[in-house]
Amino acid sequence: MRISEHPTSKEVRDFKIKEIEKRITTNQFYLSIAFQANGFFYLTTGVVLGYYLNQKDSEYLVYFLLLPILLGTVLGGIFIYGASLNKEASNIIEGLRTSLDEDDRLDVGTIPDVNLLHILLRIFGYILLLVVATLIALPFLIRLPVTSTSTIGWFFSAGFIILVAGAVSSHYFAWKQYKKLQGQKEKSETESIATDS
Repeated sequence: MRISEHPTSKEVRDFKIKEIEKRITTNQFYLSIAFQANGFFYLTTGVVLGYYLNQKDSEYLVYFLLLPILLGTVLGGIFIYGASLNKEASNIIEGLRTSLDEDDRLDVGTIPDVNLLHILLRIFGYILLLVVATLIALPFLIRLPVTSTSTIGWFFSAGFIILVAGAVSSHYFAWKQYKKLQGQKEKSETESIATDS
């Protein structure tokens, strides 16, 4: 919705209401995606663990665990970073609600779930990183008969590198994408102002 150069109070109020609706719909979509990503991770991890724990004849099967380690690290990093972005979005929604209450004298009340996504993303992210750390330690915890201790050493090193590099790189990638989108948004706003002038 585009607001004219001198918007009426009704136009401003309608704009704020539509903005809240869009942001809440987006929140619900992200919540759904977060649950689906979690389900996919745990399904994949369960299959890999089941295969790993039932096939004890090869010492190289331990490297099969690197798949859920990589997946969990990337998802955990993105969830934790997404939680900080969602906190900002929740503050914007709350500001719009407050503005409608104070300026337009609408009794909007409390919007129920604006902080739920933020909390869940943090929880999902930390649990995923804990699961990854457990997967790295798994060969040591179950003490499977491994003929070569160097295999376990290599696995532990690879798993730890994936954990650290994956968390840092996924956080950096998400931050870069956010900055890129912010730049595009500012550019389009600048162009919009220039065309309006």
